[in-house]
Amino acid sequence: MIRAHGPWPLKPSPDPSNRFSGNQTAIAFGKELFEDPRLSRDGNLSCASCHVPELGFTDGLKRSTGIGEVDRNAPAIANLTSLRWFGWDGRSDTLWGQSIHPILNDLEMAATAADIAAQMADQEDLAARYEQTTKINPADEPSETILVNTGKILAAYQETLRTPRTRFDDYRDALISGDIVGLAAYPDAAKRGLKIFTGKGKCSICHFGPLFTNGEFHSIGIKHFAEAGRVDTG
Repeated sequence: MIRAHGPWPLKPSPDPSNRFSGNQTAIAFGKELFEDPRLSRDGNLSCASCHVPELGFTDGLKRSTGIGEVDRNAPAIANLTSLRWFGWDGRSDTLWGQSIHPILNDLEMAATAADIAAQMADQEDLAARYEQTTKINPADEPSETILVNTGKILAAYQETLRTPRTRFDDYRDALISGDIVGLAAYPDAAKRGLKIFTGKGKCSICHFGPLFTNGEFHSIGIKHFAEAGRVDTG
């Protein structure tokens, strides 16, 4: 069971639905866009406003706030290439599709496809970077195409965000290789916890594999109401 929780890190797996996946030019541009408030309606919010690198790409809030307060908090964005669903409610089955949602959501960045297209075409630096990445002048593309490409470029960057190895990974590998020194280096308390985790605690029924998750949805008793009288459909 412990062996199944690795190896780490996983080998990168390009997204076949995103032609910019793994493209270094797109990754660099995506990082710039992730931190660029010009993707929001009021010019004050970027992706990094809620996904703060120094806070593990979250914002530390119970409910995140963009143009307005939303129903959920900003999830950490790391190790995304192996997921099936994105967003707390699984609204997207691609990372680039999920990347578009906050841009358009009225309570988050509240922009439109036309807004994004105008920024890409009218801002000299963005136009140059867009054309360098897509090989097409943004002035020659429809607004919806520019929006989709923006989501895919953002996703190309987010795919590179990965957590480092942990002491568990070292222990797991030592267990497989028979490394006595590596086994001894793992704290006894952690070994006891791991025994419960993979044994009578049955945590591994849902939390398994290198990502410690089965990537699916389970009822854990959270109320169905975002606020009094309003159901949270997610």
